Amino acid sequence: MAIPVLNQAFPEELVWRGHVYDTLSARLSPRAVVIIVSGVFGALHIVSQSGADTLIEKLLYVVMATALGFACTVARMRSGAVWMAVGVHGGFHIGLRLTPTQATNYGVQLVLMAGALTLAAWVIDMVYRARAGREPVAAPERV
Repeated sequence: MAIPVLNQAFPEELVWRGHVYDTLSARLSPRAVVIIVSGVFGALHIVSQSGADTLIEKLLYVVMATALGFACTVARMRSGAVWMAVGVHGGFHIGLRLTPTQATNYGVQLVLMAGALTLAAWVIDMVYRARAGREPVAAPERV
C-alpha cells in the first residue's frame, strides 16, 4: 500500500500542489491556479501508461487525470497543506488497487472515476466552506 503513495502520490504532489501551486499562487487568482494546475497535470497523463487502447479512451484517461488533479488542487487550496493532496492522490491509487472491477469497458470506468473525483473535490470544498462559516470552538480553560 505504501508503494503508490511513496512512488506516485508524494513526489507528484510535491511538484504540482507544492511547487507549481505556490509559484502560480503568487501571480494568479485562485481560480486560474486551480484550472492551470489541474489541466496541465491531466494533460501530461496523455503519455502515461494506462489501460487505454483507443484514442477516445486515452482522452478519457486525460479527463480522469484532470479530475484527479482538480480534487488534489482543491484539497491543497482548502487545507493549505500539500499533505491533504497527497492523501487524496494516494487514496485514489490505493482505492484502485483494492476495488475489484472488471475491465469490460474501460471508457465507462474512466468516466465514472472522473465523476467521483469531481464529486470528491466538491465535497472537500463544501466541508471547508462549512467550517469557515462556524465559530471556532474555544479551548477549555485550565484551572
